[in-house]
Amino acid sequence: LKAKYECFEPMMRRFLNGSLALRRPVETKLVCVSEKEGKQLGKNGVAAVKSKKLAAAGVDQWKLQNKAIKELFNRHPVLETAFVEMAHEVIRTAAWGLMWRVGIGAAL
Repeated sequence: LKAKYECFEPMMRRFLNGSLALRRPVETKLVCVSEKEGKQLGKNGVAAVKSKKLAAAGVDQWKLQNKAIKELFNRHPVLETAFVEMAHEVIRTAAWGLMWRVGIGAAL
């Protein structure tokens, strides 16, 4: 996928980094997405995952808000499942994920 889509590696790096940023939907088609837009897609993914209680819901929101992600998941369905699993790991290791877990634990 890295050879086919120049945006794939920067998107993966930003998504796995887990740092938060403002969401700016990318309306570009998958084949036309630049490296810079790939970075924005990764940031959008983290923001979408953080905004939902479940990682799967966050990834689904990410897919609905970004045309390129929707195309990627339609062409390679296994990637959606992979991103849900990566989202679980991002939540588990991120500082904001820890705050969410501690807050829920305190409420219980």
